[in-house]
Amino acid sequence: MPIVTINSLPPTDADVIPQMLAEIRDQGAKVLGCPPGNIWVMFQTIPPGCYVQGDEPASVPQEKTHPPVVIVRAQVGRSPAGRDAFVTAVATAVGKGLSVPSKNVWIHYQEIQSQDVWFEGKWAGKARFLQ
Repeated sequence: MPIVTINSLPPTDADVIPQMLAEIRDQGAKVLGCPPGNIWVMFQTIPPGCYVQGDEPASVPQEKTHPPVVIVRAQVGRSPAGRDAFVTAVATAVGKGLSVPSKNVWIHYQEIQSQDVWFEGKWAGKARFLQ
């Protein structure tokens, strides 16, 4: 059950967000070989002026700096090839959706243990939904 959280300055056209989220979900599920319902994707807008990176002022356009910051939380145990395929699919969809080069999408992939997940009123352990 990967959870993908995208933090970004707002896109020029906010109407692209739902399509981008669906593409991340669908392409992520495809490369992992799991149902789309196992992938959760969220977008969080960072208001302009509330994001600085390095020496750049907050007013520099996102395509020049201020990369989207994506956090992926996924169950431990995937192969390096599976992780690569998943983050590549995410970077491609985020780049396309936000009109930035996919190489300008910063992703942190965090592995989680099933026993550290609380879902449906209990600790998940090795529940079937965490694929």
